[in-house]
Amino acid sequence: MTVLRLNPIGSGAPAHLRRARFLFETGRRNEAIAEAEATLASDPECYPMRFLLGQMMAALGNTWRAMLEFGRVLQAHPRHVDTLRSIGDLHFSLDAFEAATGFYRRVIEIDHCDVAAWLKLGAIAFASGRHADAVLAYQRAVRLDGRLTENGHTVGDFYSLVRTLQQARNGV
Repeated sequence: MTVLRLNPIGSGAPAHLRRARFLFETGRRNEAIAEAEATLASDPECYPMRFLLGQMMAALGNTWRAMLEFGRVLQAHPRHVDTLRSIGDLHFSLDAFEAATGFYRRVIEIDHCDVAAWLKLGAIAFASGRHADAVLAYQRAVRLDGRLTENGHTVGDFYSLVRTLQQARNGV
């Protein structure tokens, strides 16, 4: 007689990933990080968990740890768009616009229809005083996703948002 042993549903890395995400989203941050780190200790190549750990670290303001985790994902998956965009966002938040631009350009090389990357490139161009480039990037984003203008948003609104972000960063 043969006995089949089945793993319980949800006992693998995807279940741990869902659990860690749930714990983090419900405010149980330490438990979420412990879940992620335990999973990675037993399966260091579980890159979806490593990406999630990077996201959690970024949300907690631990930029350097987030970059470390995202960097590990990129070592194995150099064309992982979400990771490239996330690293670009971290650089953007540090006002490291040149580095951020490089990551957003890599995103666009892989997916030329990535609206978020086009908007961030526009924001960087605006912050750098390259207004014509900012308008072109914004217009490209609008062509890709018309919802940006459905509610009457214009390039002026885009500029206003970026200007507000700049003032907030500068403590004005």
